[in-house]
Amino acid sequence: MPVKTSDRPKNEKRNDDRAGPGDFRDPIAAIYREHKRISEFCGWLMVLADNLDADDSAQTAGLLLDYLETGLPIHLADEEEDLFPLLERRAPSNKRLALVLELLVLEHRDDIESGRGLLEPLRGIAAGKQPADADLLAHYMRTFRRLLQRHQAMENDFVLPAANQYLSADDKAALGRKMAARRGLSSPG
Repeated sequence: MPVKTSDRPKNEKRNDDRAGPGDFRDPIAAIYREHKRISEFCGWLMVLADNLDADDSAQTAGLLLDYLETGLPIHLADEEEDLFPLLERRAPSNKRLALVLELLVLEHRDDIESGRGLLEPLRGIAAGKQPADADLLAHYMRTFRRLLQRHQAMENDFVLPAANQYLSADDKAALGRKMAARRGLSSPG
């Protein structure tokens, strides 16, 4: 049975707001958790796509906007500025990993551009306006969800296991500190 937008608690915060410094002691687990948040984002995107005129569609659109404008860019920076370059340095002879990382960076560009295409319609819905072409917007939302899910599967199935294989405890500690700092948190203890 599909989840209704009204099933989301009214006072639920964006998931990033609950993160504390200790959440980054294991940065690979933190990235897996962020991927779970992306899956939740995709679920709420579909809830909205399936019912753009729901009573609480404005609230749902606001939550989706918050993640697109804040959460997703932070997550992409974690990967592109820190995790991917670190993996390239630790596994220089793994050509397959290098190709996958290159592909994922290109896909991040697509994710950013596709997400930008949702900003204006979501802002309108958050302001209580109906989209000019609801069917087209719903189709676009479903396509964006598929892009994110495919991308996330490649990271979960290949990149994060490689990170656990190639990164040392010191590498992971440094990565965790950078991720915490990016969120304005003190370094994990």
